[in-house]
Amino acid sequence: MADIVQAADITGELDNHPAARGLQLISRGFPLLTKNDYETTECAAFIYDALYASIKQEASPAVNNLE
Repeated sequence: MADIVQAADITGELDNHPAARGLQLISRGFPLLTKNDYETTECAAFIYDALYASIKQEASPAVNNLE
């Protein structure tokens, strides 16, 4: 996950991971839809949690329930 976030966040590294461009586009939209940093953080947490869960499931396909 760190590779994706780093590639999305650091200038010149966007092409270092195939998921980076999508994460960057989503992240740039947060302040366009939220009222303040607190709301942005809440929304971003869901996206990053979903990204983590997806990566975790991909690494362990037998795990369907991430409770």
